[in-house]
Amino acid sequence: MTWDVRSELNPTMVKLLEKAKVAIEAGAATVGATVDVTHYQGIPAAEYSSEMVELLSEAITAVYGPAGLHAPVKTAGGEDFHFFIKEKPSLKAGYFGLGCDLTPGIHHPAMKFNKNALETGKDVLVYAAKKLLKQ
Repeated sequence: MTWDVRSELNPTMVKLLEKAKVAIEAGAATVGATVDVTHYQGIPAAEYSSEMVELLSEAITAVYGPAGLHAPVKTAGGEDFHFFIKEKPSLKAGYFGLGCDLTPGIHHPAMKFNKNALETGKDVLVYAAKKLLKQ
């Protein structure tokens, strides 16, 4: 059996994995069985710097106007660049999503999106980089 366990915060993930192991072993014991629980290294949680989130929010507003900035979306998704942050916590990370009329869904083999959104996304990153480098 394989489980995909995710968390928004790395310390929570450690606790969640510990509790999952206890629950799995206890569940097996209820029917007189034993189990070997193996944990494979997963993707670290996406822990973002409030400073970078504020900078990206400013950049999005500068490019799209106030109507372009939406409330953050909570997701347990992961990106491999968060290994950098886990290994060197002094790094600051932020993340933003583009509205690009994605259909039928992310990771779908027939995924299509409005490629013009890449230009706007580039503009958001350029604004943020220029602002960050002036500091």
